[in-house]
Amino acid sequence: MTSKLAKQQIEQWWKEGLKPAFEDIIKLNALGLKVERGSEAYNFAACPRVAFLGDWTLFEPTVGKRIWMDTAKQLLRDDYQTHLYFTAWALNCPDAELPKATNTADIMNEVKEFAQKVLIDFTETQMLAAIDYALNGREPTTDEDFSPEKNEVYEVPDEVMSNAKQLLCEALLNGIDADVKNYATIPQLERMIIVAALNKGADILKNEHTQDAARFYACAGTIHKRLIDEKEKENGKV
Repeated sequence: MTSKLAKQQIEQWWKEGLKPAFEDIIKLNALGLKVERGSEAYNFAACPRVAFLGDWTLFEPTVGKRIWMDTAKQLLRDDYQTHLYFTAWALNCPDAELPKATNTADIMNEVKEFAQKVLIDFTETQMLAAIDYALNGREPTTDEDFSPEKNEVYEVPDEVMSNAKQLLCEALLNGIDADVKNYATIPQLERMIIVAALNKGADILKNEHTQDAARFYACAGTIHKRLIDEKEKENGKV
């Protein structure tokens, strides 16, 4: 039996030009089936959204990355182009490779390199469309149909705590481990909190389905990182 969750993930990798091994597909499919066929298979296991800029990908951020972005963005130079380039770069960068949010020099160096290497080939409209889809799920029919207000794409929160931080605090109060920020997106964490509330305060770490979902995303993340490294090595980038 084929896991829909694993199939979506593998097809995304193929679109990125990545080549998962047969063993990767078998392992991910088995983990995906455990998520989909569990007795408590709530709908929080959908794959994170992926937007494409040519051969480059922008991923819907995990809660941890969203918190990192909220913090870093408030420390950067306050101009629109910097924030646009920063957001595109951050959505492409793996969580494990993000500099410290307070290290503005390293962040800006990474952003400038990404802009010169990648973003120079795309229009502002194309960048906005990709960012908006990865963050908010809005998908335009054509580039010409897409003209969002600039501040609608990615605003710096005015509050002391961003929405992502508030959501994580709520998750912790409902018994969800802080490590969830490393693999769950905001919509996934919102659904996990609902599950915890429905379970009337039950320890969600003992919820078998939650653990199965965590294993699936941890495995997918590990495989994805290896496949990217293999592709870069094959292209002579390392």
